[in-house]
Formats: sequence, C-alpha cells, structure tokens
Amino acid sequence: MDKTACLDKIRKLAAAQGAEGADLRQLRITLPGPGPALSAEGATEALQEQILSACAALPAACAELEEQGAVRIAEKILTLSPTASSLRLSEKEDWLALSAALDNAAESVGADRLLAFSAGLEDMERLSLFLALAPEMLQTGKRLELSVCCADPTHGLDMDAVRMAAAALLKTAQLTEQDCSSGCLRFLVTAGEAAPQEKDACFTLSLGGPKLLAAAFADVEDADFAELEARAEEAAQRSAELARTVGEYLSAALGLRFAGVLAEMAAIPSASDSVIEILQQMGLEDCGAQGTIAALLMLNGAICRGAAKAGAIGGRGLLLPVSRDIGLINSALGSAFDWGRLEALSGLSGGPQYIAVGGDTGCGKLTGLLADELALALAAKREAELRIIVARGFLSGDVVDFGDENGIAPVLALSELNNAPFARRHGRIGGKYILPQRQGNRQKS
Repeated sequence: MDKTACLDKIRKLAAAQGAEGADLRQLRITLPGPGPALSAEGATEALQEQILSACAALPAACAELEEQGAVRIAEKILTLSPTASSLRLSEKEDWLALSAALDNAAESVGADRLLAFSAGLEDMERLSLFLALAPEMLQTGKRLELSVCCADPTHGLDMDAVRMAAAALLKTAQLTEQDCSSGCLRFLVTAGEAAPQEKDACFTLSLGGPKLLAAAFADVEDADFAELEARAEEAAQRSAELARTVGEYLSAALGLRFAGVLAEMAAIPSASDSVIEILQQMGLEDCGAQGTIAALLMLNGAICRGAAKAGAIGGRGLLLPVSRDIGLINSALGSAFDWGRLEALSGLSGGPQYIAVGGDTGCGKLTGLLADELALALAAKREAELRIIVARGFLSGDVVDFGDENGIAPVLALSELNNAPFARRHGRIGGKYILPQRQGNRQKS
C-alpha cells in the first residue's frame, strides 16, 4: 500500500472511532544498542548515531500523520536494548556524560522519553552500579529513564536490591527537589522476566485512550455485562486496527520494523479523559466503590480480546497512571480511595504508576512499599512497572504539579506502622518454587 492510500485508510479508521482528533497513546521504538566492548567516547558516538539515524524522520512522519491522517501520537518513547546497559565504562563521569549525550539525542528527534539503561538480578554488580549512579543520571536530563528489576520468577524478590532501589529513589527525589522531585517519574522499579534482545530496530504502538470506551458506553443504562464486554471489545478492536495501519505507515516512513500493537489504554493530561467516566457509566459512583475491581477485570479482558482480534501481540489492558488521569486525581482528592484500595486496583495492570508519597517517607517504609507491589506481581505471575514519586517538601494531603505531560498527583498517606526491622533483613523471598499439592484427609485402613 502506497503512502497516499495508507493515509486515506488511516483517516477513515480514525473517523470510524467517532472521536474528534483520534490518537494513539504510545509509540515505543526499541534500538539494539552497540556491543559492550567500546570506550566511553566510542559508546557515546555509537549510541548517539544510532538514535539520530533510526529516528531522523520521526518528527516529520508524526507531523504528516497528524496533518493528513488525523491521528496524533501522544507519546514517543525510545528504548535501548539491554546491550547498551552492558557497556563497560570504568568512570562515573563517563556514565554521566553518556547520559547527558543520550538525553540530548532523544530531544533532537522529538522523543518524549528515553529508557536508556536497565539492569536485573542476573547481574547484581551491574544493578548495584546503576542504582548508585541513577540519582545523578536522572538529574542530568529531562528525558532519560532508568529501569531496575528487583524481582523475577527465577531469583524471587531480592530485598537487598529493593532496599538499594528505595535508597536511590530517595536520593533522586533530593537531587531533583527543585523540580518537584520529578526525577522519580523516570525511575522504574520492575518485576518480571528480562526483556528479549532485539537484533534490529523496531517499534510498537499502543491503543487510544479511555475516551474510546466512554464513547462506546454512552447509552448502556440497561445493558448486561455481555453487552458491555462486546462494546468494549469492539472499541478496542477498532483502535487496534487503526494502530496496525498507522504502524504500516510509520514502518515505511521510518524504515523500521513494525513489531505489532500492544493492547494498552491509558489516560493522559492533554486528552482530559479518564477511566472514572467509564466506571460511572457502568454504575459505580466513583473509583473505589465496591465492584470497581470486578469492573476493571472485565474491561481489561475485553480490551485484550478485542485488540487480539486485530492482531495485537500482548499488553496489559486498561492502565491507571494516577497523576495523568484527571478522574483518578479528583477521586484521590475526594478520598474515594486510599493507598490500599489503589494497590488492589492497579494490581490488575502492572502496579501503581505516577503515584506520589510524602517527602518524609523513610527508606524502610519505601522498601516495604516496593516489596509489597513486587511480591503481588510475583504471586500473580505478571509483570510490574512501578513509578513512585517521593515528593520532597510535600506531605500527605498535598498536591504535586508535574506540568502538562505528567499532570498532578495527590500525595497519598501510607501506614504509620513500623516496618524497619523487616525492611533491614537481607536475602531473597520466593524464587523457583512449587506450591505443595493439597492432600486430602486419608483414613488408615
């Protein structure tokens, strides 16, 4: 299909969604990274060149897509494959210089975020190095992100890694305090299997936002759950079809392989849409009312099934990024839910994201908070991606404004109970284990 025909098809698919100014929430480009045996100067040049060459056409392609195809890409994310994290740079200054250079390269191609470095439990030396460097790395730029995996099915939940991550988060909050501790927004603590190594540059696209479901549920007062599921599936399928066609267009425009569509929906501040509207259309007064978890479970399943019909390759369904969802913000301000309720709700879709806790939160309490979320992910055999902001200078009940891109976050209260002795313990929890089969009571003959 040539470009003109592709853009024409995109316009028709966007119009069929019934939402003015259709959008797709995320474009994620993954770059393979150079080999590890490079000098500091060589690594910086190689990675910069890779970003600039692979994404040179990105601004023009997205502008043309919005102007002629009537579809906007809300967020453009670059991810360096794990090989970039295996670089053997000996000096701290080299890592910081590399971080600054990559941040500048991402800005020059119009990327909103760059996940540059990641580490997991398979290499504790590398994980410890990144956690030591993370605060200053995140201080150097506005786009650079760093991810540390502290729990996976093989190694279990490593409490030493979690405690180091908590300490690094607190230091990041301190160093970026002048900017509302926003460095924490780009510090990901995760659980799950290591990301696969990509051999070539490729990209994925997510679905549109919750407004698609809100439009589908416009007149559902008397509908049963089967009809609700059918409407949600149809909306997700249409969005995935749009994303797939946009992917074909971008693949030709960028010269990159389109890896597929991810069945994920999330609110963003600029769209002013929210999961709350959908829940209210289903008959719940607000997020946190009894039945909310059941409603989210239904929506997640419908989104994933509908997108799969259009060829989606996976995804987590309906995400709950608190500071980016205007409805969730208002619900939190109105005390519709607390941390415990949010923990249960977000457990269906990858754990708490874009959530602020008080600047007086100590390392022990933060360690326990992270450990709880990672443990829930392990128990449910799912991935987790946590973004917790320790808002220096703010206390429970305050509101932190992160700007247009990341919205505002009410500071949630945590338990006042002491967990310090637990958080100081060393070692791992879980790992490769098999729950014993339940044995019925047997009577001896």
